[in-house]
Amino acid sequence: MSWENQYNENLNYLINHNLISRLWSNDYGLWNFNSEDSIDKLGWLNILDFINNKKEYIYKIKDEIWNENFNQIVLLGMGGSSLGAEVIYKICQLKEPHLNLLVVDTTVPDSINFFLEKIDLEKSLFIVASKSGATLEPLLLYKFFKDKLKNIFKDENELGKRFLAITDEGTPLGDLALKDKFRHVIYNPSNIGGRYSVLSFFGLIPAVLCGIDLDLLLNKAKLIEEESKSSDLDINSAARLSAFMAAMFSSGKDKMTLVISEKIKTLGMWIEQLVAESSGKDGVGLIPIYDEPLISEELYSDDRCFIYIKIGQDKRLDSFIDKIDEYGHPSIKFELDNEYDIAGEFFRWEFATALLGAFLNINPFDQPNGQLSKDITARFLSEDISFSDNELPYSFSSLKEMLLSAKHNSYLAIMAYIDNNYETSQILESLRKRIVSEYGIATTLGYGPRFLHSTGQLHKGGINSGLFLQITESNKLDFNVPDETYSFSKLLSSQALGDRLALALNARKVMHIDIGSNLLSLEDLN
Repeated sequence: MSWENQYNENLNYLINHNLISRLWSNDYGLWNFNSEDSIDKLGWLNILDFINNKKEYIYKIKDEIWNENFNQIVLLGMGGSSLGAEVIYKICQLKEPHLNLLVVDTTVPDSINFFLEKIDLEKSLFIVASKSGATLEPLLLYKFFKDKLKNIFKDENELGKRFLAITDEGTPLGDLALKDKFRHVIYNPSNIGGRYSVLSFFGLIPAVLCGIDLDLLLNKAKLIEEESKSSDLDINSAARLSAFMAAMFSSGKDKMTLVISEKIKTLGMWIEQLVAESSGKDGVGLIPIYDEPLISEELYSDDRCFIYIKIGQDKRLDSFIDKIDEYGHPSIKFELDNEYDIAGEFFRWEFATALLGAFLNINPFDQPNGQLSKDITARFLSEDISFSDNELPYSFSSLKEMLLSAKHNSYLAIMAYIDNNYETSQILESLRKRIVSEYGIATTLGYGPRFLHSTGQLHKGGINSGLFLQITESNKLDFNVPDETYSFSKLLSSQALGDRLALALNARKVMHIDIGSNLLSLEDLN
């Protein structure tokens, strides 16, 4: 069946099986839930009404913070707990934001040092964000920055006022925040998963504190929420998107390539996490391709589909997509009027991804394979296991050997446990473009450990078509983690090892390269 016919069949299925109304009526029979799963996962459907009722509370916190001597928000969080706020801030950023936002979501010592040099400790409010309240990285980063602040604020009450927590009720973070006298502990609705939380306190509190217009965000999101209730598919763009994504998977066009206007490009980071972590399990799922350098339309393999999200006039990308369409690659397009329309995109993609789970017969709200690498990392750290790099599994001895093994539907996932800086990104962008052009396979890029909370689930639980290149470096710089027996460098290496071993245990093809301290050696990978 052609992808066009599959798409039309999916549209009919949406209507004939009442998928839209069943989702709005919280019918969990839409998805393949295990008996031990908590089935209260749909709080995001009504989050706009919840936030609307909490606006006075949010504004009260904002006014309190603005009336003090803060000039910066430092957000300590991973994955869905911080990604949404980062995207809102970067896209809707004011010319003169009331407070700047820095998101610290790394354990790479060089990256931590970069942030440490940028942060004015005396004038920064730190937000520690974790849905579970047990996420390792933000808790350790809290210890690290608290230790720095103790040298400035001797009084524990004054020290506590430099911190704010966002978490679910009854979590370790919530208890810690109360014990350490945080300024505020903000409890998010517990029936919202991390990657569906962008329009909840997790995404909105940091954005509002920086001066982003909450009412405008809510109004834009409400437009798409109302649209998504319609059974008229000419109106319901989220339902059409779900049918398109499901058709792409069924037709073997699972490399969902995001083409996004530069002004709103970071929206793709959020879409990547949502779709990868929601659909990549039980041996199925779409593979989002974000920020890959564009090449000529005839060089793309036929396992591609394209999502085009534009804002305003974008002649360059319009021309690219026109050529993609002319060549016969499937595409779907969305156009935004202004930056605040991303709030509508958040709801559109959440609704579409939930419906995609129904088409794929999976649970779009769990991450069953993501925990394995974290458990292995924890064991490396707690038991101080010594290891030899040569003892760990490898599938290939060189990148060329790996790439020559690529099949028609393969993709290369670059997993870089190194400092994310301009020079690194330029080199890896060049590497991606060369691989796409010469070998015809799609590429993804994630910086560790950040991507573990995004595409890590897809890597281990999705279709087994990935080739996984792990890149590490020698860390000359290091920081001890207060009250722990290990440093951030030890933590990072344990995370990389845990990830590599988890991939191997899931029968993934993996290769490891350590570049030492020579970043330029990446240019010579072959």
